[in-house]
Amino acid sequence: MSLKDNFDYDPNSLDFDDALNFILKNIPMLNQKDAFDLEAPDSLNFVLANNVLSPINVPGFDNSAMDGYGFNSEGSKHETFKIIGKSFAGTPFNGNIAKDECIRIMTGAKIPPSCDCVIMQEKVEILNENLTKPKISIQKDLNIRKTGEDIKEGATALTKGTQINPKNLGYLCSLGIPKVNVYRKLKVSFFSTGDELVELGNTLSDGQIYDSNRYTIKSYLENLNCEIFDLGNIKDDKEYLKKIVIESSKESDIIITSGGVSVGEADFIKQILNEVGETLFWKIAMKPGRPLAFGKINNSIFFGLPGNPVAVMITLEKIVSTAIRLMQGITENKLIKNFNVRCKSFLKKTPGRVDFQRGVLKKDSNGELFVESTGAQGSNMLSSMVKANCLIVLPKDSGNIEIDDFVNVELI
Repeated sequence: MSLKDNFDYDPNSLDFDDALNFILKNIPMLNQKDAFDLEAPDSLNFVLANNVLSPINVPGFDNSAMDGYGFNSEGSKHETFKIIGKSFAGTPFNGNIAKDECIRIMTGAKIPPSCDCVIMQEKVEILNENLTKPKISIQKDLNIRKTGEDIKEGATALTKGTQINPKNLGYLCSLGIPKVNVYRKLKVSFFSTGDELVELGNTLSDGQIYDSNRYTIKSYLENLNCEIFDLGNIKDDKEYLKKIVIESSKESDIIITSGGVSVGEADFIKQILNEVGETLFWKIAMKPGRPLAFGKINNSIFFGLPGNPVAVMITLEKIVSTAIRLMQGITENKLIKNFNVRCKSFLKKTPGRVDFQRGVLKKDSNGELFVESTGAQGSNMLSSMVKANCLIVLPKDSGNIEIDDFVNVELI
C-alpha cells in the first residue's frame, strides 16, 4: 500500500520536528519584569528574569557536621582530653581550646577559632563528665563544614530563566533574599467550539457530548502558571467567533481554541485566522493531532487545537506547553524520561508521520522494562490516555511494530 492509499497521510503536513522548531522561532519572548516577594502565597512557578547573586556565604561560618566533640588537632598526640564547654547551634562556645582540651559540640554549631576537628560522639569514649578519650585519630578539618562551602558571597545562586519551585524557593530564602525579579505571567485566552458540546451539569440531548477539552486546556495552563481567561464553549457562528478572537487578541499573549480546525462545513477557525490574522501553518505530520493551526492575530500567538480529546492532550503536551515555557523565559530543559524497551504488543503504523501511541510501561519478573499498548488508539478514546503511563513514540519513517521490537517511550 502506498502513502497515497492511506487516508491518514497528508503530504502537505509539516514534519513534527520542523513544525515545533518553526513555532519556537516565531513566538515572542516576554520582556516585562516585576519585583516579586518570595513570601507571596503564589510565588511558585514564576521565572527569574535576572541572575540571582548570593549576598552571603553559605555556610556563613565554619560549623560542625556532626554531634560530637571538638578538638585542637595540634594536640593529636594526647590520649585524654578535658571537656571545658559546649557549643550549640545559635549558642557558640567563645573560649579557646588548648591542645589537651575539647568541647561538646552539636551539628550546625559554630567552630571556635582554636578548634579544627570534630569527632562524632560514637567515636569518643567518655571517661567521666569532664574527660574524654577519642577512639580514632584527631585529623585537621574532620567533620567541619567550611565557610562558603555551599556557595560563596557574590556567586550566582540561580540563573535567569530558572522556574521557582519548592527546592529553589527554600534555597533563595536560606540566602536571606526576600524579593527577586521575575517575568510576568502569560495571559492566555481559550475556548471550545462546537454546537454538539454541552457544559458539565447539563443533560445531554441526542447527538451531544460533554465538553472536556476546555477543562484539559485549563488544567495545563494552571500548571504552567499562566493568567487564564476561560471564554467557555462558543457555538459554530463564524461572525461571533471572529468577534471573540479579535477581542481576545487585544489582551492576550496566546489564544488557544479546540475544535473547528478541520475541513468540515462548520470548521471556521482557519478561515477566521486568515481573515483577521495570519495562518503560519495548520497541519502537522503527527498522530494524533494533525489539524493544528498556528498563527498570529495582532500581538497574540494563536493555537487552534484539534477537537478530539486525546489529540488535544498530545498537542498540549508536545507542542503548546513547550512553546509556553519558552515564552515564559524558562531556560532549563523540561525533564523527559525516555526509555528504549521491548514492545509486547503489535502496533499498527504507516510511514509518513510521527505517531504517539498510548502505552503502559511495566517490569517483568527479571526486573526488565517493557511496554504494552493500552489498546485501541482512536484520538477520541480518553480511556486509553487514562490507562497510559507513557507515550510510545514511533518515528515518521517507522512502519508496523512487531512483538518484541524495541521502541522509544516517554513517561507521561
